[in-house]
Amino acid sequence: PFFTENIASRLKTPLKNAAKNDVEIHIVTRYLTYTENEKNKNFVRTIFEDEDIRQQTKLFEYKEWEKFGSTFHAKIMLSERSSGRDECYMGTANLTRTGLERNLEVGMIFRDENVTKISNLITSLMSSSLVNEVTYDEEKFRRY
Repeated sequence: PFFTENIASRLKTPLKNAAKNDVEIHIVTRYLTYTENEKNKNFVRTIFEDEDIRQQTKLFEYKEWEKFGSTFHAKIMLSERSSGRDECYMGTANLTRTGLERNLEVGMIFRDENVTKISNLITSLMSSSLVNEVTYDEEKFRRY
């Protein structure tokens, strides 16, 4: 998805709360190590101003998908809870002002056995050659 700086300011508090509760945060996007598009890079820079968030967050990028002429367009937020009450949001909205406030977007929240299926899909994609881990330090993004 696309992220913007103004959305970063809205997400900082929930991300900080998650980080303080020792939640591992994964952000999967594109345009961190390549292209002139700065939106996603600026989003990460903004949320990483907070050391708690920075320490609990892993970055991933799916650059290789573009050689196939398509991308994984769904936006997914998965919450795996120790209580076993896992939840998942899947929808179309980018985390931008336009995506959240202006566009007519569609999304669903799952609280049933479909969460496991979506989690398995994410695990499969994350362990494939299509997704690479990215680090951010000294103002540089590096892809592995």
